[in-house]
Amino acid sequence: MDSSDEITQKRIVSRVDFDFTYHNPYVRNAVTDKSLSFGDVRFYTTLSGSGELSGESNGTLDPISLNEQTSYLFMPLCGNAHLNGEITISTRNYRKEERRQVYGFEQQSLSSNHIHHIESVVTHPDDKDIVMFITPAAYNAGGHKAILQDDETKEVYTNPSLRKFNTSQPLQVSVTEEGKLHARFYSPRNLSNVLIKMQLPQVSNEYFDLAYFDSIPAFCDFYEEIPLIERSVMCRTESGKVIEISKKTATELSNAVLKIESDDPFWAKLQDIKHGWNIYWGLYGGDPEREDGGPVGNWMGIRPVHCRESVALFLNFTYMIDMPEHEQILRDNADQLYDDNKQPVKVEAVLQQMRMARTLQVGLVYPGNGVVGLGGGSTFGCYQQGWFEHYFNTYSCSIMFHELGHVMGYGHNSSFTYGPWAEKLMNNFYVNNIQDMPINSKNYLNSTQNPHRYK
Repeated sequence: MDSSDEITQKRIVSRVDFDFTYHNPYVRNAVTDKSLSFGDVRFYTTLSGSGELSGESNGTLDPISLNEQTSYLFMPLCGNAHLNGEITISTRNYRKEERRQVYGFEQQSLSSNHIHHIESVVTHPDDKDIVMFITPAAYNAGGHKAILQDDETKEVYTNPSLRKFNTSQPLQVSVTEEGKLHARFYSPRNLSNVLIKMQLPQVSNEYFDLAYFDSIPAFCDFYEEIPLIERSVMCRTESGKVIEISKKTATELSNAVLKIESDDPFWAKLQDIKHGWNIYWGLYGGDPEREDGGPVGNWMGIRPVHCRESVALFLNFTYMIDMPEHEQILRDNADQLYDDNKQPVKVEAVLQQMRMARTLQVGLVYPGNGVVGLGGGSTFGCYQQGWFEHYFNTYSCSIMFHELGHVMGYGHNSSFTYGPWAEKLMNNFYVNNIQDMPINSKNYLNSTQNPHRYK
């Protein structure tokens, strides 16, 4: 049918956005479910060609989720009907407690082609709680970075004032000068269920709960302002008391003492590292920005992919030295421990040397001259294959322990380099017991597939 009349189409639906306001950001990021249920709400169901609305829904609407989507379109309301119902918000806290709150709402009218906002102001029992509850959502919202990543510059990862750790304390926590909680983790593995407690001498001699991480990611570098800087807070002490602490300045937090707790079995292994070694990284003249590593002598430029593997190796090594099974291997083979003069070395002396506090500058060895490892004093290096295959390759492990033998002060005529300590006892023990080590799989780093390795 032809018509010369102009046809105008108008929207009859309206949009409703369901908004939420939280007094505590950690409550917002601890929401497990948001849902919407309706009361007796009736909508028109029919639109005639002339634009008249008629018909009526039965007043029943299925509940809808507000987890992923918070905006919905609705048909016009019938007569004097109102859009009404309840919004249910479920949350959890760091103490595994779940809460369910219900907020009623009513929208008197819905205007066609209009956006309406229904806001729920969430008043929660944890609003004044000090605890920084770092759920995965909260961690992602913070935009936190990571250390020793492939895009980190050589000026950063080879600067010991910026990148250095002790293997007995791979999770470093502190309060910054600005009053932020800083957590830095030298580990290829995530750590779950981490509670950080604080003790403020001017407040109490008890520790109180400060922050809880559902998970601390591998190599995390977390900075976030402590709520106590912004407002007075409620705290739970170790004895179970709930106390209020008034707002503090960053200076007043400077003498805070922190401690870490976790029920993750991985944390238990890290806690078993009693004799830590200090590790940092050096270029030894090499250039990691060149495709060939800019070799200088027997060194080339170490890259973050190798630094991460050295974290794995030294966490495992310093864990291994206190394993009862490791000590037993030494005692069972005491006759194979000798120095450069072929004189016996007592097991107690070997254990003392392995457990001695040391600081190593770790580098990457250039294999083009036929050298695959370098070590001695505070120097330690291995070629790329050794770093990538120490988990399963006994040859790679023998290189690592050969250089550790040099670090311990032994030469090439001893058992600790070209001899049974490095080439039979330690390398095989490490590989055969990798499943019991803190970093028990190459798959955490998967370095052989890393595009930034040397080709």
